[in-house]
Amino acid sequence: MDEELKKYITNLKRAARRRQKKQFTSRLLKYHCYYTVLSNYERDKMVKVFELLENEQTAYLSPIILWYLGSLDKSRHTNMQNLMFDVGDTIRDVVNESLLHALRILIDRTALFAHILYPSFDKGKGFGNADGNKRCGFIDFVSQELEKPSSESGYKGKELEFFQYVKSEYDNWIHEFLQADNKVKHNGSLRPLYDISKPILIAPDAYELRNKNQQRNATLEINDWEEVMNKAYAFFDAVFEHVTTTI
Repeated sequence: MDEELKKYITNLKRAARRRQKKQFTSRLLKYHCYYTVLSNYERDKMVKVFELLENEQTAYLSPIILWYLGSLDKSRHTNMQNLMFDVGDTIRDVVNESLLHALRILIDRTALFAHILYPSFDKGKGFGNADGNKRCGFIDFVSQELEKPSSESGYKGKELEFFQYVKSEYDNWIHEFLQADNKVKHNGSLRPLYDISKPILIAPDAYELRNKNQQRNATLEINDWEEVMNKAYAFFDAVFEHVTTTI
């Protein structure tokens, strides 16, 4: 490899690792802030929120931990000889598939927090689905409230705006993301696809979803895991902060 090109790629990776470490630290501090503030409340519902946050620490921090692990130097673990596959690429793909599932769990956990404020839906269905005869969970509750005439809805102002935000996020990206996770989780696999027109193949531009017979059945357009992770955390934070400021 040309020395200038090698140096360029090395600098890109170093910059990415610095950014990932900063994001990792920031997310830990965010959880610490939530935890510290809620620990001072004694009202029943706020105590429930605090206990749930404490119990769901792993769900909240898993995505950022996985993403940070993906930034670490893999060269120390990948100098094994005579293998028919690249260990470094395998580590990356394992981290990415685990991150897909961890983000799904993070989104699902929003239903548990929302249920404390809106107990009429079945929290056992998680975030749920708003499509056809599969409707269930938190998003189904939100959709039903938005479908009601304003005179029949028990929610006004801030809460209706919150429901509109949740539905908008679902329509824009969450639904597709949850569908992809379902396909991978149920006897599927996530295989990286590269844009071969690019001069430097640093990361996949999309992922091919394959079923149990290894037949391609969809493409997941994720060309920036950081962006997806940030959207998932922003959504979780919005739900969490709505619940804690509305109770």
